[in-house]
Amino acid sequence: MKVIEERRTKTIEIQKVFNRMNLVPDSLKDAGFKNFKERTGTEKSFELAKEFYRNFENVEMGYLFYGGTGAGKSHLCRAIQRSLDADGYPTLFLDWVKLSDLARASISDKNINIHAIVRAAIEVDLLVLDDIGAGHLTDYEYKTVAFPIINGRQGKKTLYTSNLDPERLEQWFSADKDGKPLDEDGRCIDRIIGSCKFVRNKATSMRRERARAQMIE
Repeated sequence: MKVIEERRTKTIEIQKVFNRMNLVPDSLKDAGFKNFKERTGTEKSFELAKEFYRNFENVEMGYLFYGGTGAGKSHLCRAIQRSLDADGYPTLFLDWVKLSDLARASISDKNINIHAIVRAAIEVDLLVLDDIGAGHLTDYEYKTVAFPIINGRQGKKTLYTSNLDPERLEQWFSADKDGKPLDEDGRCIDRIIGSCKFVRNKATSMRRERARAQMIE
């Protein structure tokens, strides 16, 4: 009972940090296991996601789900996060694009406490960092958000999603869009490898499948 109350208190404190912040894409607000549509290529990811949730207390490593866009990676991670949140665990789902936008905005907007967001991301029982590898990483984002969170999550359960395979993701961390070195020593990818298993989602894009089905010839 004490553990449950401690979780609830921690969850409330973390949620205060994220009041009025929309860091979950609207398309994923209600994502869950029940409304996930299994398709060819999603089988392994779906089973691993359900197993991760069911055995959360005992699992030692997280996952990095990677593959093409619209394959269901984010949906499954959001399903895990929402299910654990409903069970009383302190959790966060952070969309990287929204988080990086917030980090850049915090430079001029002193009302945005990016350091409080980073601390919360480090402290939760489960963090989902969605769509890493999107866009271009800047020196400020790397030093202020990416490395502190990934480094701070060592030994904790974290889920990542990316459209990039491990090699391309390492390149994304290593330099900015102009080729300026960021993480030349591969510290971020090394920490992710040390705490996560990499799972390739082979499904095609659900959005493209829907578009093709709606085409009028």
